[in-house]
Amino acid sequence: MRTILLISLLSLLSSCAIKPPDGPVCRPLNAKRIVTKDPFGIPVEKIRPNPVCIAEIGEPECGRCTWTISDRVKFIGESEDHHLYGKPWSLIKIEAVIMPSEYFAGLKSYIVKSCKELKCDDQIPRWRIKVDSIDSVGDLIASPAP
Repeated sequence: MRTILLISLLSLLSSCAIKPPDGPVCRPLNAKRIVTKDPFGIPVEKIRPNPVCIAEIGEPECGRCTWTISDRVKFIGESEDHHLYGKPWSLIKIEAVIMPSEYFAGLKSYIVKSCKELKCDDQIPRWRIKVDSIDSVGDLIASPAP
């Protein structure tokens, strides 16, 4: 299923009319799980909430989604007020297509180059900066796309 999705994405990118999509790219902000022992030596798991999630949406863990082009940022949690497309963060994590950041950097470079060739590059500088901040591997793309 994920392979079909990736092939579909790449074929859409080869079309002349396609611009970079303005969709969410999410990162998990997990709570820390700490195992301690109670006075009787029995292991007890304690959860230390993620401080960003607590501050933003009042939940112990969440996802931080940044839209690829627009300035939109949303914290996704379990409560209905913080769902993404009607889905809680626990379901988004299960359904998400996961790819290594190194591969995402290559895909990003391909999209930027394709858009420049197809003359849909009016938003590329903004998109490149936005996505660099998402994947934090912008240094893998040593120079701007020609």
